[in-house]
Amino acid sequence: MMRLCPQSHSFDNKSRLVPYFSLLLAVFFMLLLSFRVNSEPELTRPLLKMGTSPRLKSYSPATFSCLLNNPDAVPHNMSLRILPKDLSFNSAAQNVYTESVWLPAKSSYYYTSTIILDNSETYLVSAFSDGVKLSKIEEDVLVRQASPKSQALGVLNDSSDIGLGSFVNHPDIQEKYNLCYFASSSLPASSVAFDRFAAVIVLAPDFDSISSMQYRAIIEYVLSGGTIVFGDPHSVMLAANTPLKDLLPAIPSKIRQIEALPSLSPLIPGFKGVKRLPMLESFPSPRSSVFLEEFGLPLVVWGKFGLGSSRLIAVPIGEHSFNSKDDWIKIFKLMLSNQDLLNENKQFSYCLDEMTGFSVPPTSKVMKLLLFYLAASAVFLLAGHVLKRQAIAWIACVAFSLAFSVFVMNMAASAAKEKGGIVSGIELVTHGDHFAFATSFYGLFSSKSETLSARSSGTEALISTIASNESNALPFQLTGGDQKGSIFKGRDDEKPQSSDNDTKAMQLMIERENGVSALQNMALQSLRGRQFKVSKSGFPPPSFDSVAPSPHLVYAKDGIRMDSWTIPSGISCDSAFVAFPDGALPLVVEGRTVKLSGEKKAGIFSTDTIGKSIVEAFRYGARPSSPALVLVEKLESTSISLSSSFKCQGRRLHIFPADEEVLDSEFVIPPEDIVFSAGDSSSRTFINGNRLVQGELPIFNASEINLEFKIPQLFKLMEVVEIKVVFDYDNPGANISASPVLLANSGQGAGNSKDSGKKKSSPAQNFQQLASMPRIKAVSVSGGDEYLFNGPEISNAIDPLTGSGRLMISADEKNSMLDPVQKRRANAWSINRLLLSVKVRKK
Repeated sequence: MMRLCPQSHSFDNKSRLVPYFSLLLAVFFMLLLSFRVNSEPELTRPLLKMGTSPRLKSYSPATFSCLLNNPDAVPHNMSLRILPKDLSFNSAAQNVYTESVWLPAKSSYYYTSTIILDNSETYLVSAFSDGVKLSKIEEDVLVRQASPKSQALGVLNDSSDIGLGSFVNHPDIQEKYNLCYFASSSLPASSVAFDRFAAVIVLAPDFDSISSMQYRAIIEYVLSGGTIVFGDPHSVMLAANTPLKDLLPAIPSKIRQIEALPSLSPLIPGFKGVKRLPMLESFPSPRSSVFLEEFGLPLVVWGKFGLGSSRLIAVPIGEHSFNSKDDWIKIFKLMLSNQDLLNENKQFSYCLDEMTGFSVPPTSKVMKLLLFYLAASAVFLLAGHVLKRQAIAWIACVAFSLAFSVFVMNMAASAAKEKGGIVSGIELVTHGDHFAFATSFYGLFSSKSETLSARSSGTEALISTIASNESNALPFQLTGGDQKGSIFKGRDDEKPQSSDNDTKAMQLMIERENGVSALQNMALQSLRGRQFKVSKSGFPPPSFDSVAPSPHLVYAKDGIRMDSWTIPSGISCDSAFVAFPDGALPLVVEGRTVKLSGEKKAGIFSTDTIGKSIVEAFRYGARPSSPALVLVEKLESTSISLSSSFKCQGRRLHIFPADEEVLDSEFVIPPEDIVFSAGDSSSRTFINGNRLVQGELPIFNASEINLEFKIPQLFKLMEVVEIKVVFDYDNPGANISASPVLLANSGQGAGNSKDSGKKKSSPAQNFQQLASMPRIKAVSVSGGDEYLFNGPEISNAIDPLTGSGRLMISADEKNSMLDPVQKRRANAWSINRLLLSVKVRKK
């Protein structure tokens, strides 16, 4: 008999379990493989910058970029959200951008888009995949805010051998400009991204790497008011074979070698010469002006293109070209200087507040109500006189006035409640050759709470909040903020609300899919308004029967002239005016033509109060960099599509850049063409950007107000013959004697001071420098408020490199022995009017 071994039985049991363990192991590896295949998409390297610079100004465009990676075997719909994180006091309205990206399976994508920054230095970037938030992707992106006084300066360059040099290290430059370098491959494809750029310098780019959309962005930037500087002769020869040839102010021929530039010696005293340089031989284009010549050839050429300008220097503009660094900086001032235009963007917000929520009645209806009121009052007074019951008649007139006022207010309130929704708009359309650039401001209002969506037309539009003024004297965090954007408040606004609700109410949720921007599911509360801005490049111009010729302005000895101009078909013009950097001249509309009005002080609008308010908003909120003719028509439809049926009201302003011609050897630059700004920190209290505070803010002591003024850059190298200042002030206490005084540049404006090139001066040193500048007093005073400055000293009043001058308002006490209380009353004074014009002569 055989006995079974227990050990062999155990071995058989283990052998039977092997297949089960193998199956479990296979399932485990399959699950592991499945887990690895279905891994989450990734977002890495998020950045916010412009070109190569992370230093950006508040409320300016920036390029958001990141690397998206999808290791999964199936595609995913990615959503990226960018929002400001550290807004001070939550005082600014927030631009919250959501970008939708379709990410194919097993792919990587370098994503870029343009957004508008807020007043924040930290932005939170989060990602969603198919509507589910990716928990591991939530990163902070840091942005360094540039100085509010600095201007962005773009440099287009792909060469490592050609550059500007130690440009930003110079004390005269580092506080004024913030450099943004662009390679050809990273150049923005929309002109909206160049908003607030002072200039774009073209050095040595790879023109073959620039796409047609990038070329169009540069051209639109210049035509809508930007500045382009060609700073290398070899690149000019190459640019002549690209779409940029239309922006060249001179036609290039060939390049020669030179060793001296004697033409710069009269402009820059003590000029130390140049090294051996290549110089471009060229011929000026028909719409250009030659500023300087060398060997009978153009050395510095400026051309006007649309509202902007194109500038060319025939030698390399880099530091290595000149023997002195100070001379090089002065050449930069000559090439880059512009009138400093500080736009008051909130003027459009205030204007929308006036329109939004209340329909604008026609003038005929207002006149009928007024005539009815006057007729009824006359009947009451006449009946009282006939019946000899004057007292009863006056009581009846007062009662009728109160009843009529209640009737008008109830009629307006009922109209606001019953009309439903309304969209108020101000559209600014700048027309150029075969293109138009549009900037629009919209306000939405509804008599009931509802949710609606607004979608832009096309992929070239960018939606954002209406930015704060560029002219605030104090940082925005210290001003309390004015960004809530609406004056329409209900009773609930008097109740305290949570900060979360306030923050959500201020957020503008901007979604972008396939390049199209939209405001999806925007909550519009009853009797409250929402405002936003839409910037659109490549805006299709109206269908004109023929290409409209540019308006023609002539500077003559007796003032500005303008030829009659035919209104293009497709535009129904209600009124028109000529806009300058600091003013406007009304035009007379006669049928389909417009001409310059003989009455300089005539109102642009006589009865159209909304139209007048819009023109004032344009004058201060969208100052043109050069003269332009503006046609105003009623807004029948908007460039955005709304999900609800809203009534439309507002105005569309068609802007046509004007050609300028100098007719006489001597002519006067009018006050509308001259721009003021604060000359020092203490004077910012009295000037709001470019607008002097007149008749509003009293000054309570004797003081000196230092102002800087700039003439148009096309005229800065002309000889100054005479400066006329119209100055009027109000001093009820009759203890202040105020008068304007010009400060002679004596080389300091051109950078010829001994301290040039050294470290930045302190405020005390700047004050001493201003105090030491020679003063030019008026040679005659006519009419009590007109001050004339002429004579030999007047030639030093305006710096030829920058076109800027200094005007000091000097206020002295007549009696300094008053006690403090009497002095405060007697010394209170305010400026009523300040105008400045310059008579120049061709050299």
